[in-house]
Amino acid sequence: MIVCVSGNPSVDKLFEVEELIPGEIHRPRFFMALPGGKGLHVAQVTTALGGEAVATGILAGHAGRWVADALAAEGVRAAFAWGSGETRSSLSVADRSTGQLTDFYEDGVPAGAEEWSTLVEIVDGLVEGASWLALAGSMPAAAGIEGYPRLMAAARRAGVPTALDSRGPTLTGALVGQAGSCFTTADGNYPITLGSTADKDRPCALQDAIGTFNDATFPTYEDKNGDGFPDDPDPAIKLIVEDGGHPTYSTTFLTNYQPLQPNASRK
Repeated sequence: MIVCVSGNPSVDKLFEVEELIPGEIHRPRFFMALPGGKGLHVAQVTTALGGEAVATGILAGHAGRWVADALAAEGVRAAFAWGSGETRSSLSVADRSTGQLTDFYEDGVPAGAEEWSTLVEIVDGLVEGASWLALAGSMPAAAGIEGYPRLMAAARRAGVPTALDSRGPTLTGALVGQAGSCFTTADGNYPITLGSTADKDRPCALQDAIGTFNDATFPTYEDKNGDGFPDDPDPAIKLIVEDGGHPTYSTTFLTNYQPLQPNASRK
């Protein structure tokens, strides 16, 4: 079973208009509303494929009840904590004239101590019988809330591996004191696998490597002669990036890559 935690659930809405014109009234020709939040999507897809998953997170208000009911209608097992206010909405407007999307995402209501405590209890109970803990999406700002690290610790105690999909402070904060690899995406349609290894004689924390990646610089490479290549290709921290958008070449630890010809053949 996969325990799927959505850090910031939403009601995802899509409007389709002929042309998006600022300052004008638009009457959408098409509208769709779906349960939103990456963690919920993991549970939906797993369930649809015949796997076992349970969705959890913090919901609130009428919008939250709609999300819970929509998941139940799909046969998705769920156990939610409930807070005050309203679950956020995320609106995407599709412009048929340009084929582009314009997105409007609410931040989400900050989690309170009571509902966060309830969510922790739910996750603590679920991970005991789980095969994976999936943490996906951002976390709304909230004072005194530990966030994903607390849930990852529960999974570690239960001997359950964690898959984390997030970005920015939520990602780097969750990796403090952790060991292993991180899998992330550049955007919703462009897969990137990010991993890290460290020299056992020159120990470092994984979050140092990830934080360096966020700053778009090489981990501990030096280029004193200014030729654009590392002086030493074997630094203390190695950052591995696999670009799923380009399956016909492989990357190395160097700054260039070697093109490869497809090796598939027909029989």
